[in-house]
Amino acid sequence: MSDSGHSKHNKTKRKELQELKKMFDTKKYYLDRSTIKQAGYGVFCKRDIPAKTRVDEYVGEIIDDEEGAKRQDKTYFFRVMHKDGTSHIIDALPHEHSNIMKFVNGVKTAQQRKRQNCEAYQRNNKIYYRTIRDVKAGEELLVDYGPTYWLKPEELEQLQLLMMDGL
Repeated sequence: MSDSGHSKHNKTKRKELQELKKMFDTKKYYLDRSTIKQAGYGVFCKRDIPAKTRVDEYVGEIIDDEEGAKRQDKTYFFRVMHKDGTSHIIDALPHEHSNIMKFVNGVKTAQQRKRQNCEAYQRNNKIYYRTIRDVKAGEELLVDYGPTYWLKPEELEQLQLLMMDGL
């Protein structure tokens, strides 16, 4: 890419970030470029947050498995299990149905895991994030979504088949 190509790309990315900040920034959190390479945007704290503090709810469109199977982009899916064994999916992809929590990035490498500062948990058929240690103002919220999060769709499907067969 030429210097002018990089400049146009950077200008476009800055404009995109500004638009997203208008939509998603809150009193407690702001959106910025992630500290994780190639992760896009991340959620940063405007003030210190003590350990074991609920951060916010993961908000999105509530859909069933049938609708979920039809959707191409499952990047922002979160499955919620019900006590009766059924489940639903929260899809935070559409901006109009989501909040800033859709931009909380997952840690993947051992080095990134050392920086994990929050966890996702379910309560009353909703998903929330909470801090697992003190988080300083300006620090990016990072969560471990678990090992299956990083699998390619075909790898995940293979794992699910193995689990149904009892390994």
